[in-house]
Amino acid sequence: MPIKFVVFDVEGVLIPKRRFLLFEASKGHSITSFVIFAIVGVLYSIGALSLERSLRILFRSLKGKEVGELAAEFKRLPLMPGSEELFGELKTLGYKTAAN
Repeated sequence: MPIKFVVFDVEGVLIPKRRFLLFEASKGHSITSFVIFAIVGVLYSIGALSLERSLRILFRSLKGKEVGELAAEFKRLPLMPGSEELFGELKTLGYKTAAN
């Protein structure tokens, strides 16, 4: 049986625009962590940092945060209309998603 795989962009597709996942993940950390996220985000946006370098910095600043804690924060994000139905239909059709 072939593997059924679907990839989505998240920001602006599954969650509303301007709800940046990494900023959401920085909630509950210190103001310093939030400032780091903001600066790295701006530097990446203007091309001063590569995606790889930006992600390394951001993920390092999340060190020590429990996976369950991050998952709970992400579950509080509002979804775009129809997202839940789409994932339900994909599951019905045999596709694997992170929500399975």
